[in-house]
Amino acid sequence: MPLPRPSPTPTPSPSPIVSLTEAASEPAALSAPSTATTLSEQVARANADLITSASADAVDQATKFEKAARQVAVAPVSASADLSAAVESLAQAKRSYQNVEAAVFYVDPESTDELAAQPDPLGAGAEQSTADAFAEVNRRVEKLARLTNGEMDEAKLREVLTTLPELAGWSERLRADMQAIAEAWTPGAAENFRERYFLASPDAAMARIFQGLLAQSGDVLPRRWLQGEIAADEVTGRTDALRNLYLGISETHPGGKGLHDLVFAAAPAQAMATHGAIAQAAALADALALAPTNEETRRQLLVALENVTRQLELSAAAVGIRIIDVVE
Repeated sequence: MPLPRPSPTPTPSPSPIVSLTEAASEPAALSAPSTATTLSEQVARANADLITSASADAVDQATKFEKAARQVAVAPVSASADLSAAVESLAQAKRSYQNVEAAVFYVDPESTDELAAQPDPLGAGAEQSTADAFAEVNRRVEKLARLTNGEMDEAKLREVLTTLPELAGWSERLRADMQAIAEAWTPGAAENFRERYFLASPDAAMARIFQGLLAQSGDVLPRRWLQGEIAADEVTGRTDALRNLYLGISETHPGGKGLHDLVFAAAPAQAMATHGAIAQAAALADALALAPTNEETRRQLLVALENVTRQLELSAAAVGIRIIDVVE
């Protein structure tokens, strides 16, 4: 079952790659077709449900924050406490989004239809890092915290009154971005990415999940979030998401099947090696969150992510999925 190695951006590549549609037509590549096909269906469904739940929660939490931001823009004094309370909703929206982000890379990069069906409004797959709605909202929340710390004067008040409508506008954009992703994973919508592409072929879905995890461990985390100043929640959220998506479980879906189950059925030792590599990366991410400027911990985490990528590649091979390097 050939699989294009994730490129830094989910856009059509001029390099020769085998599409996921063609990959789905080769079930004989799996070592145990009958068992693997049944298990593939379970893993695909569990993964889809996990992403559906997380994307819906991201919308709900972003909507709560947007409501508070709009209220405080209209009534800065009476609604200020509501905005402070809503900051936790913003943090929860981000954690939920991080469990969804790998799905941006589930697409066949040569299919414009798939790229359209699975949007990437926050630019996870963009070649260059760009400010997204989360970043813009956080920037204004932090600015308001600075402005309201200490005595208020006329200059500070003017800045506050200018920043509040900006915050409301970006919170609306954030909610819309989360909604766009959630719509791609709404159950029963015949033309969305979940139903039309992901669940249409469970065997190809396995390749898609590997592709998403490889993009996160081999590109997104080391290139974007472990260079320069460390934003701890961006790193820990994504390493936790790697673990959740590999195991097929989360706090809200504790009983699902994941790639771990698929690999374990074919190569138990390899499955455990991959599980261990992801667990080590998650532990190092937690350590880095406690000391974001510790260069040795950062170095160790980058090495650990290289090992995660290697173990995922070996796990893919164990179930008959071939990784093809894409040459830009």
